[in-house]
Amino acid sequence: DTLSGAAATGAEGDGTTAAAASFFQEVLHVRRVTKVTASQKHMSFSALVVVGNGKGAGGYGLGSASTQQAAVDKGTRAALKAVVYVPRYDSRTIFHELDGKFGATKLKLGFRARGKGLRAGERLETALELLGISDVWCKVHGSRNPINTIRALFDALSKQKTAAEEARTRGKRVIDVAREWFSQ
Repeated sequence: DTLSGAAATGAEGDGTTAAAASFFQEVLHVRRVTKVTASQKHMSFSALVVVGNGKGAGGYGLGSASTQQAAVDKGTRAALKAVVYVPRYDSRTIFHELDGKFGATKLKLGFRARGKGLRAGERLETALELLGISDVWCKVHGSRNPINTIRALFDALSKQKTAAEEARTRGKRVIDVAREWFSQ
């Protein structure tokens, strides 16, 4: 779904702007949480939302509120504030294999040949599509908690190096590094 309404116009004064209208959002996980006190039970909802423009920019956010829609709205605002840019090789995939970790969740990402598509779990596949990344495989080890899995994905993507960055580190030309390390 494309963002619209108050989240797209920034009417709530929380830092979101009209540029947010170019982002797509997807609710990946909603759970009902009950806090038991001595006198009663307080119910609330927690939502995990991912936003992306399909061109390498995206983010995730968590929202918690007494209604499901309010939790999704809070999660969307948090995701828009946490947008990061992920460089993509050939505007479709990652540059090299990546490892991510968050909590007990370990994640491995690797590139695939052109046209092979995404091979990942449903939530990871949705997040990668929103980022505009295709032709990737992904394997999760350890905990498969949806929140930790998305956090591990963004941790892995933040460790990615482009050919120019790797060439600068090695003291080589970009074309030499691109041939030997990023050849796909």
